[in-house]
Amino acid sequence: MALSDMAMVGPGSFAGSVLLMIAIAIGLIAAIITYMNSRRLKGEVFEAPMIHLSIGMLFVTLSLIDVTFFGYFLGAASVKVIHDVSFIIGLGLMLFSSVKITRFLTGVESFAHKLTEEPVDLMPVEEKPASSAKKKKSAKTSKANKKKASKSSKSKKKK
Repeated sequence: MALSDMAMVGPGSFAGSVLLMIAIAIGLIAAIITYMNSRRLKGEVFEAPMIHLSIGMLFVTLSLIDVTFFGYFLGAASVKVIHDVSFIIGLGLMLFSSVKITRFLTGVESFAHKLTEEPVDLMPVEEKPASSAKKKKSAKTSKANKKKASKSSKSKKKK
């Protein structure tokens, strides 16, 4: 079947489609809620990308509304142009917001990675004095011996 033989999608194709009405309702609700949540951010980093995302979702929903309802009082060419343009603008805005959010998050991730990197050991293992490890062990054992001695002296005084 050739592409030119296929029937054009028009308002008659979607007449009475309950699923399309649900999709339009969900699209409108999602766009409104996303915009309201973005306004809560009040100047934060994600406010502008979230606004772009909500406007993009609104344009994509407008393309559904256009195909469903505008065909009754606009010509087929006008409906097609409005649908295509609104769909392209909507997807473009959502892509733009996704890129902005991703850039910010990768910057935060690289910053956090730099903070958690292991510190550089300036003195290699071969050059470290061997006596430092022995001193640490002897300091620990001397502290333990002092504790034992003080406990034993306290118990002798009580007797």
